[in-house]
Amino acid sequence: MCPTRLPCLRQADISPNRAHWYSALQSEIDGMLEPDRSTPVTSFPPDAMVLPTKLVCKLKKLPDGTIDKFKVRLTSRGDMDRKYYDEHETFAPTPQLSTFRLLMALCCLHRLMPYHYAVSQAFLQAPILDEERCYIRFPKGYSHPKGFIGAYMKRALYGHRTSGRLWAETAHQFMADTFPTLCRSTYDECLYIGEIDGQKLFVLIYVLT
Repeated sequence: MCPTRLPCLRQADISPNRAHWYSALQSEIDGMLEPDRSTPVTSFPPDAMVLPTKLVCKLKKLPDGTIDKFKVRLTSRGDMDRKYYDEHETFAPTPQLSTFRLLMALCCLHRLMPYHYAVSQAFLQAPILDEERCYIRFPKGYSHPKGFIGAYMKRALYGHRTSGRLWAETAHQFMADTFPTLCRSTYDECLYIGEIDGQKLFVLIYVLT
């Protein structure tokens, strides 16, 4: 039986699906190292704050139980960040379960077709404030083909304390710029309601693990 989660890279090494896990890992690293997201490094400045990282490996399956994809997420150890963040700086809106249920009920009532769109590496779409930028070190056991040992982050990364807030702000700005006719719900900040070309539209933004 193929486990749905692997606790560390060491487990991936002994897995019969090792090639698939490492392919997913390299894809995750390559996406993070895009020029507008981070700058790869081969050494760290002496006085730099460097956060360690870890991997979250999860097997995605289809409803019939067959394998959909091998997913690897690189996360920073944000709990080791020496900077203090208050509750306001780290808060990020999360959709309520009741909102999702209501949305499905409205789709049935008005005969609307629900669609799902996945944003690849969502948090990496959100820019980091200059004062929050830091270095990360690649997880133990991973060797980059070009000898990089880490990166200087320009975008938010899973695990960092303010990533959820930054992603929420980026997503809201995108919705405001792209769909100006949609209004943000006062009941749930993750829900947008309105009409486009005479058609009703409901958009619910959420982050999957």
